[in-house]
This record gives sequence, structure tokens and C-alpha cells, in this order.
Amino acid sequence: MNYWVLVVFFLNASLSLAQEWESGVNQVSLVELFTSESCSSCPPAEKWLNGMIDDEGLWKNYVPVEYHVDYWNHLSWKDPFSKELFTERQRTYAKQLKSKSVFTPQILVNGISNIKATAPYPEARKTKVGQLKVKFNSKEDVADVVFTPAKKNLTKFKCEGALLGGGFQNKIKAGENSGKNLSHEFVVLTLSESLMKKMKNRYTCSLKLSTPNTFSDVKKKAIGVWIKEKASGKILQATGGFLSGFKQ
Repeated sequence: MNYWVLVVFFLNASLSLAQEWESGVNQVSLVELFTSESCSSCPPAEKWLNGMIDDEGLWKNYVPVEYHVDYWNHLSWKDPFSKELFTERQRTYAKQLKSKSVFTPQILVNGISNIKATAPYPEARKTKVGQLKVKFNSKEDVADVVFTPAKKNLTKFKCEGALLGGGFQNKIKAGENSGKNLSHEFVVLTLSESLMKKMKNRYTCSLKLSTPNTFSDVKKKAIGVWIKEKASGKILQATGGFLSGFKQ
């Protein structure tokens, strides 16, 4: 086997390796931003979220995700990242929080705390909830998830995960943000969920997180995964990271 054959072999082998991320036992926060390119109040919140890409707490203290809702698409500009699914997610939160309406921008931490885009980024938490491990196979676009709760209980768990895209630069040609260049990081491109199966003291599931054809040329990719109690919807743990070759 000659030198070049060996190089190709090891390159192919390295590309096929799965990537893994894991949290500690202490809770990692999930930060969710609901936004729209048609909303004139949203750019400051998006800039706040974008800044997380250079923060040391990223993936360690918190996992950020950005959902683009579709209820502002009638304002002369259709947000290319928007989905009805994300609007319904925000409405579900509104019901849980007993809010009479939905709005943008909205930033939620662990699904319960509304914060402003002037707030400091979430710090490390001391609450022990359990360890979350994720192994992502980029060839199959599948994330295998294992959650080990800190305490034994009879609770059923639900797993949610997102393929995140970044490095987007969009010139807005109409609507409230007409003429502006908007930058986006941690945009949810694909959202998946699954009930977890109990195996002794662990809970497992698999999530399909494929890149949509419309975003096949995305510059940055990351994976975010989080665990919720099935009955209450309480968010317990999160982890994630950048995919190789798509980092900042």
C-alpha cells in the first residue's frame, strides 16, 4: 500500500468518525430565542445570541437555539428560516406560562424564564440533574442519545434535538427591516423529538437530524440536544457542539 493510498484511507476513516458531546451532572441551560427577519425589534436580540459564539460558556453553561416564527411573514418579507412548527412551539410555551399572546423577540431559559437581550449569558448551575451524552453519526445524520438521571425515579423522559446553522448573512429587501443586513447564528434548521426508552438506570433514544436541501451550503453547523420530563415539559439537561469542518 503506497503513501497516497494510506493518506486517502486515513482521511476517509477520520471523516466517518462520529462526534461526541456530553454534559456534566450539573444542569446546562437551554436558551431559546423566538425571532423573525420581519420583526424590527429582533436584530438586537439576534446580535445578543450571535455573541455567544465567542463566549467561554457556550456548550458548557448553556446551549443556544434560534427559532424563526412565521406569523410576521405577511409584512412584505417572508423569513426563509421560518416554520409553522416553531410558531406552534412558542404558542405551547405561551400556554404553559399562561401568557395571552406570543411576541418577538422572546428569549426563554429552560422554558420558564423570560429574559431580555441585555441580560448576561447564563452562568454555570449547581443543580445536579444527570449526565447527557450524544454521539452524532454525520454519515447517517443520526444522534444517539443517552441520559443518566442523577436520581432514580419513575419519570418518563422526552428528548429533543436540533441541527443548527450559522454564518448566515441576509440582505432584507422589504418589510420592517428593509435595507438591513442581518446575521444569524444557531438557527434551527431541523428539529426532532423522541420518547426515551429506559435501560436499567439510563434512558436512550435516536434523533434524525438531516440538513434541509435549501441549506445544503450552510457555513457552520452544530448540534443541540436537550432532555425534558414528558409529563411536565420541564427542561432538565442539554449539551451540544459544532460539527467538524463547520466550526467558526
